[in-house]
Amino acid sequence: MVINVFLFYSHGTDINDLHFDSWVFLQEAGFTCNPDLSITRSPTPAPTNTPTTATPTETPTPAPTILIAETPGAGGDPHFITFDKQFFSYHGQCDLVLTRSQSLGLDVHVRTTRVNNPHMDYSYISGAAMQIRSDIFEVDEKGDLLINGETSTLSAGMVFEGLQSLSKTYRGKNQRIIVYDFDLGNDNKIQIRVNTKSGMLFVDVNGAFEDSEGLLGAAPEQSAASLLARDGETDLSSHWNSYGEEWQVNDSDPKLFQDKTRHPQFPATCEYKADRKNTFMRGSRRHLLETERVSVEAATKACAHLTSVKREFCVDDVMATGDLELVEDPFYGN
Repeated sequence: MVINVFLFYSHGTDINDLHFDSWVFLQEAGFTCNPDLSITRSPTPAPTNTPTTATPTETPTPAPTILIAETPGAGGDPHFITFDKQFFSYHGQCDLVLTRSQSLGLDVHVRTTRVNNPHMDYSYISGAAMQIRSDIFEVDEKGDLLINGETSTLSAGMVFEGLQSLSKTYRGKNQRIIVYDFDLGNDNKIQIRVNTKSGMLFVDVNGAFEDSEGLLGAAPEQSAASLLARDGETDLSSHWNSYGEEWQVNDSDPKLFQDKTRHPQFPATCEYKADRKNTFMRGSRRHLLETERVSVEAATKACAHLTSVKREFCVDDVMATGDLELVEDPFYGN
């Protein structure tokens, strides 16, 4: 049996960039890769009647498989889940339009950053900024919240146009994940989480944004082709670099981040190599990248509760960051 498959590259678009762990799950299921990039599964051998003697062993209890209700959003090395449940990764460094809705007065942007790690280059969401009506909210990789450019600790009685509530909580065994919940009403909610150990941000978008557009695409009922260019007509599904570049924040979009000079800014295009002279990496995070290394086996064990693409994302992200605690984020099913 020969199966043609689409490959999700977690660290670039070149076949030579595909890491060993990306094949581990196909190999475990008896598949092999042919030179033409098709996948072949070996026939199952016929059973034999040779008697065997059972040897008592202590079989470890396998980790339970969790079926995740996929929430549209983004996180990790940035991976995206669209409104119609497509998965893709985009690794350019720039400011991106995650989603927007004119009817809600909503714009959500994410800022991605490339990193040179001694073991593996990767990228991550280092900031998120959101405009709701007349107010702008920004969350950075330290977990700080800025409201209209001012650092905020949130307090009772704060009221914002277009928001029913805004709250801050913590999660994870060491309370290292800061969670901001934005309730827009009518079951429309946005959650921004910051892993303060790795500096990664995760953004979940729950709701029915009837006129949504951006990297998360259009709602399935809006268009047969949901991953459209800015012209509203060109289908860029499976053209992930072109799709990412199409939704780079440009001069027709609002500038939501306080730092409006972080390179690159349009018309400079998204970059695919880290600036080895950058200074935005904090000391604790740099120490983590330089000293921590996680094996394929350890990462696979930590991500064993996941299946399919989410499991591959999890293994790649844990190995890239060297952080086994990364799996505590709900993006990975916990």
